[in-house]
Amino acid sequence: MYKNYVYFNKEKSIKKYKQKMFDNSIFSNMRKVNQGKKEEVYKNHEALICIGKRIVSFLIYDEHNAKMIEAVKALNE
Repeated sequence: MYKNYVYFNKEKSIKKYKQKMFDNSIFSNMRKVNQGKKEEVYKNHEALICIGKRIVSFLIYDEHNAKMIEAVKALNE
């Protein structure tokens, strides 16, 4: 099953959050699939990430993927 996490974007900038996210090696293989004025969408075989100015949404495909879940929680502390 899927696991969905939604966080408030503390950086208040898509560019700053994206840079913070790609500093973590687990997110380095994400590819951009869509870009709009107010959000960017990234995905790989483990997750789908939507970054907006106000919120960041993570859809993790496997709810038992502890490595990805811990990385998401650490990124948003």
